[in-house]
Amino acid sequence: MQKIFFDMSPQKLYRLYSILDMFDFLDLMGTGQKKSSAATLSSAPKPGLDRQGTDESQEMQLRDIAEIQIGYQHRDKGHPIHMVSTGTHRIIQIKDLGLEELFKGEGMERGGSAPCVWLDSLYQVTPAGDAERYLVRQGDVLFLSRGQRTYAVPVLQPLENTVASYYFYILRPAADRVDPAYLAWFINQPTEQACLERLQRGSHIKIIPKSAFETLEVVLPPLATQRTIVELERLRQKEAYTMSRLVQARKRLVNGLALRAAQERHSTS
Repeated sequence: MQKIFFDMSPQKLYRLYSILDMFDFLDLMGTGQKKSSAATLSSAPKPGLDRQGTDESQEMQLRDIAEIQIGYQHRDKGHPIHMVSTGTHRIIQIKDLGLEELFKGEGMERGGSAPCVWLDSLYQVTPAGDAERYLVRQGDVLFLSRGQRTYAVPVLQPLENTVASYYFYILRPAADRVDPAYLAWFINQPTEQACLERLQRGSHIKIIPKSAFETLEVVLPPLATQRTIVELERLRQKEAYTMSRLVQARKRLVNGLALRAAQERHSTS
């Protein structure tokens, strides 16, 4: 059964996905979407996690498949964060990912794609000390660890001299085992978000401690399956964007026809 799916193009897979529940679809593909439970937070080792080159999905803790670094916290009041080009580095802040639009359901305005780093909006900063460990690279994943909502965003663009603020954890997945877009997709799934919500601490500003976040268990299918899932998600977003434009066009058409009918009735009375 699984081989049949892999022989299909992402477009054909998406047609199948469109008539199935996503989790049922993943079960058919053999990726085995897990159910979140208290066992998710367990740090006990599981047999078989060190297997390489397997065609089966595995469950692995996040810290075993990615390096995790807390973002840069700027404390130098003598060199504040600027909009203009006065710093040595650019800094990625929450505003640069379009998450507010996403949470409000308005993310389709930029073409229906998943949130990404908006390079044209980055501020400048001069980090104090060595900024090397805070640098963000293409292929990393940024995880918003503070606030009421958590979210993961893959970094798909090449970056130079760019750091992430301390609101983020910088994830650097093992390139030979993990597709960054898949990792972000998986973390953003409702089951994982519910699990992460239980890990939050604090009353005023919620935060997920790094020590707890790194124990999150990730379902890791083969790379080919990961990339197929990412393509399916891209097609789903494209469809959602197209449908949203169609709904708006129909709304304008119906409103225009109704207004014209109202005006004609008024002119003949």
